[in-house]
Order: sequence, then C-alpha cells, then structure tokens
Amino acid sequence: MKTKKLLNLILIIPIISIILFTPFFLFLMKYNINNSLHNHLELDKKAHIEQEKQKSKNRVEHIFRYINFVKIKYKNDLKKQKELTIDYIKHIQDINHYIFVLNEVDLNGGDRFARMLINPNKKKILGKYLTDEIKDSKGKQFRKEFLKEIRKNGDSFVDYYYKHPNEKEDIKKTSYFKYQKDFRWIIATGVYYNDIEDNYILKMDYFSKELFDNINKNIIISSLLIIPLIFLLYFFMRQIKYRIEQKDKKLEYLNQVYTLLNVLQSNLIKTSNLNEFGNIFEPIIKKLDVSRLYIFHNYTKNNKIYTSQIFEFNSGDVKPQYNNPELQNVDYKEFGLQRWLDSFKNKDYIEGIVKNFPKIEKDILEPQDIKSILVIPIYYNKELWGFIGFDDCKKDREWSSIEKFVLKTIANGYTNILEKEDYTKNLQIEVEQQIKNIKQKDEIIMQQSKLTSMGEMITNIAHQWRQPLNNINLLCITAVQKYRYNELDDKFIDKFEKKTDDMIQKMSSIIDDFRRFFSPNRSKEIFLPKDAIRNALVMAEASLNNNFIDINQSYNVSTEIKNYKNELEQIVLNLILNSTEAFVKNSIENRKIFINTYEKDKEIFIEIIDNAGGIEQNIMAKIFDPYFTTKFQNQGTGIGLYMSKVMVEQHIRGSINIDNFEDGVKATITIPKD
Repeated sequence: MKTKKLLNLILIIPIISIILFTPFFLFLMKYNINNSLHNHLELDKKAHIEQEKQKSKNRVEHIFRYINFVKIKYKNDLKKQKELTIDYIKHIQDINHYIFVLNEVDLNGGDRFARMLINPNKKKILGKYLTDEIKDSKGKQFRKEFLKEIRKNGDSFVDYYYKHPNEKEDIKKTSYFKYQKDFRWIIATGVYYNDIEDNYILKMDYFSKELFDNINKNIIISSLLIIPLIFLLYFFMRQIKYRIEQKDKKLEYLNQVYTLLNVLQSNLIKTSNLNEFGNIFEPIIKKLDVSRLYIFHNYTKNNKIYTSQIFEFNSGDVKPQYNNPELQNVDYKEFGLQRWLDSFKNKDYIEGIVKNFPKIEKDILEPQDIKSILVIPIYYNKELWGFIGFDDCKKDREWSSIEKFVLKTIANGYTNILEKEDYTKNLQIEVEQQIKNIKQKDEIIMQQSKLTSMGEMITNIAHQWRQPLNNINLLCITAVQKYRYNELDDKFIDKFEKKTDDMIQKMSSIIDDFRRFFSPNRSKEIFLPKDAIRNALVMAEASLNNNFIDINQSYNVSTEIKNYKNELEQIVLNLILNSTEAFVKNSIENRKIFINTYEKDKEIFIEIIDNAGGIEQNIMAKIFDPYFTTKFQNQGTGIGLYMSKVMVEQHIRGSINIDNFEDGVKATITIPKD
C-alpha cells in the first residue's frame, strides 16, 4: 500500500510541479525574450539613427563637392557659381529631407546674423533676416548652438524641435549645418526623428509581431499539454531558440543589406561617369545572392521599339550574356516580349519563376539558365528609357520587397548618373564655346592693339627714313653738279651706286622690321631676350628721340629661350610707349627709362623702370582691365596693358606686374626658361 502510494506521489508530484511552475516559467521566459529583443532593437535603433544622420551629412557634402566643381569651371564669376548651386539644390530637393541655406551676415550671431536663402518648408521667411535668439518649442536656442560649433569646427549637428511639413506640431529634428566660406552660406539639411522612427518601426514591427505570435501560440499549446510538457519542454526551448536565431539572422541580414545599400547610395551620388557604374555593386550583389544584374536601353526605329543590353554585372557563377548577339537590337514584339513592353509602359514589374512564364518567354530565358527573374522599367526624362533586372540562375525564387527596393535604388542611381553626364556634357559644350568666344575676342583685341599702335609706327618709319633719303638727295645733287661741269667719271659713278644701294637696303630693312612686327606670326623662336627688347626700341626710336627720352640698358641674361619673340617685342614696345605718354602728360623734364634683364633659377626677368611720375593709387587695380584708359576718348582704346597681360600669361606663359617705384613705375615681366 505504501509502495503504491509512493509511486502515485512520484507520478503526481512531477505533474503538480509542472502545473505549478509552468505558468511562472513560461511568464519568465516570455519576459526575458521580450527584454532581450527590446534591448537588441534599441541598439539597432540607435545605429539606424546614426546612419540617417550620416546620410544628412552626405547630402550637404555632396553640395560642397558640386560647389568645388562650379568654382573650377567659373573661377572668377562668383555670381554664376551661386546661381548654378541654387539651381542644383532646387533640382535635388526632397520635401522629407529638404535642404535649406542661410546667407551668413554675421557669424558671431545677433538679430540679423543671416538671411534665409532657400527653405522649401517655410517659404514665407525666404529673404528675411534671422535672429539667433529664437527658441524652439522646448526653449532651446538651437541657432546659437550651431553658430558656436561652426565658428569652432566649421560644421555642427544640432537636435531641436521644428515645423514638420506634414505635421501641425513641432517635431524633434536633427540637422547638419556646414559653413561655405567663399559664398558665406550655411548649408544644412536634417531629418525628423518621427520619420526615422516610422521607417524603423515599419521594419521591426513585422519581426516582433511574428515572433511573439509564435511564442503565444506555443504557450497556449504548452498549457493545454501539461502532462507531455516535460517531454516537449526541451524541444520547445530549442524551437524558440531556433526561431530567435532565424529572426536574428534575418534581422542581421536586413541590417547588412541596408548598410550596403547606404554605401551603394553614397557611391551612386559620387559617381558621375557611366564607366564607373559597374564597380560598386559587388558587395550587395553577393549579399543578395543574385546571379546577374543587367541594363537594357530602348530606341525607336521605323516606328518600332527595340532594346539592347548595354551593361551586365555577373556574380561569376554563371555564363555572362553581355556579348550575346541575340540580346542586341531586339524587337519587343517579334522577340516575344510584348507583355514586358506593355507592363513597362504601365510602370509595372516583371517578376517570378521562369517555369511559370508563357512558353514564348521561357524559350528566351531558359537558354540563359535563368530560373527566377525580377525586371523593372527605367524612365528618364519622362520616357521609357529601358529596363534593369536581376537573374537568379540557381533556384526558383520569390523576390522580396527589400530586393525590389534595392533594384529600384540602383535604377534611380543610374538615371541620376545619366542626368549628371548630360548636364556635364552640356556644361562642357557651353564652357568650350565660351573659351572659343574669349579667344576670338582676344585675337580681335590684339589686332586692334596693333592697329592702335600703327600711327606711332608710321611716325617711326618716317623718322628712320629721313636720314637715308637726305643722303640720297645729296648724292643726286652732287651727281647733277658733276654732270653739268663734265666731272662725272667711273670712280664717282661706282661710289654713287654703292652709297645709294646701301641707303636703299637700309630703307628696305626698316620696312622688313616693321612688317615683321605687324605680322600675325604665332610660332615660337629661339632668341635672346635682349634682341627682342632692342627690336622694340627700334620701333619706338622716333618717339623716344622726339620726346628727348634717355634709354639706359643693362643686359645680364645669356640664356636663349624658345618663345614668342614677336609678342614679347609688342609687350616691351607697349610699356615703353606708355612711359613716353606719361612723360608728356606729366611734363617731366629729365626723362629716363631703365631696362634691366637678369635670370634666377628657372626664370628670366625683364624690368622697365621710368621716372614719369607713377600711377594714381585709386586706378592701380584697374590698369589691366580691357578698355580701361586715362586718356581722352580719341587718344586711346585702353587695350594695351590688357593685351600685354593676355599675351604674357596665355601665350608666353609668364607673368607681368606693374607697381609704383620711387618717382615712377616699374614693370616686371617674368618669362620661364623652358
């Protein structure tokens, strides 16, 4: 009797123990799982917020890279740089992640520290001055905070409460501000925490709900099966662990995909050349376990729509199809893809397991070893540009929403690159045309400068011809006298012939010198700098003599250079004639010009110094401007010094500098030896 009772107790006690402890145990287990999952999700949420903040920073950094680009293209046109940047910001605006720009007035703050330049969320305050005393709905002076950080570091992250485009109340927001010194702009963008949380909650709710639904089901089943629970408990715990591990793996997989997607989006933003497009997909393609990524481009011929494959990224596990001639110049209708074309026109996807496709489509896809396919249309400039797709050649596969999202992101990135390439090509054409126009204008100004100097040159020719003409005249008078008195002989005739020939040769040489000076020769020559200077002095000889100007020359360069000799002569002549005009204008009595040459390291220096009174300080900054002149309208065009600067910098590849020096002006021309 006692043994039977003991056996009953042995049987009952475990059952009673299970009945008593199972609810507590199940409650404790659920609580621990919930707490662990909550902690895991909180850590993942913080990482998600940091990713969103980094994306905000990347948007601002992208605008800074664009500013650097337009600064190079329009180096001296700050207005054009700002206009292009404003247009570009408006072009890339996103109402949920909008970019706003402050035109800084005083970086130290104050009631008028900046004006609102761009803000699609609050258009009423565009152009208005801002104060740093304003507080958000929680009393935080967030503008003072980001101004302080910008003064210290050049940029700032700030959390504050602000008007949400889709909400009535102010919402907590994190924004990134960065200061652009040249424009005096504070460029910023941000993201609202509720948007971050909404996106995150949507991602996490699905996994949490499914997990706890399964836990609750197992609790109910366990409660109903108390007696066999002792046998099922171990299996149940392993099942829970397995499911948690699977959810963790799936969650980790999604996190890795989102991380890689963020990297991909960042790379797509940086990519401006289609040739670089294929090098950035390998990590995410491997993670998604996709066999092929490809792009087809459409074109129209004879009212028919054709398509050709233009890109393929291959995982390496399957045969590439990029060189498959059957995938080039494909007529949708004749090839059997009319269903695809109709879907693309409606902006629908083509997806599924190939064995379930219509026979005409299977006959196209199965020879490429495709088991599952996902294809979406690409629209560019509101036109059906083509399509992009994933192939899985390993298994039958139903495509998930994340995989569709990744493919859509790649498609958007590709259209962005198309836009950037088109924009760059159009901009390059415009820049090349502007450069061509500038070069044509400079050539016209150069010829105009020569024509302006022609009157002076004719005076010089007349001056240099006067002496040989007088000598010839004297010889002719002597010959006539000797003829009258019958004194002509062979000796005199020989002497007459030689002297007149010498005079004529000298006059011809003068004409050749001036003709060479005015010729449009643009070929480089090997010469000594002093030879070019002396030729210029010959051109200016009449002006120098007529105005009683003393020239002092000191040549200390023995190195020959290969450069544009004719243009150097024009530059030196222009500087000498400017000094001549200054002597006359300022009524200087003891007129001197000093010309010195010397060499240092890899450069040759030519100094032209006068004592003609110098240049007024208020016009010194304008002397190289085109058409700037201090002469009366009929006395000069103002293009001499401008063209001198153009020829030195763009043709001779040197530099020219003009400064007041003692009681006159010193012009320094620097020429490279090589």
